[in-house]
Amino acid sequence: MLGATVRLLLMIVGGFAVMVCTERPADAQNYPWCATGSYKGGGTNCGFVTLQQCMDTVKGGAEFCEPNTMYQPPPRPHELVRHPRHRPH
Repeated sequence: MLGATVRLLLMIVGGFAVMVCTERPADAQNYPWCATGSYKGGGTNCGFVTLQQCMDTVKGGAEFCEPNTMYQPPPRPHELVRHPRHRPH
């Protein structure tokens, strides 16, 4: 009976180890505007979709907003390309 318990425990621990080892690192925030300066102790927050959002957040402080140089817009949907024969007239 003790052997079965030990095996079960090893399987559970092994399962957790597999989950931890295969987990992807967190992706950086992909938004176009960053608040920088003394924002929350000197960090940078690139979590703003619009300049106005960023400006509203830093209002009254020593922070400022700037474009996120690492921003990559999401891919555009592929446009449907039709053969000339199948285009409507």
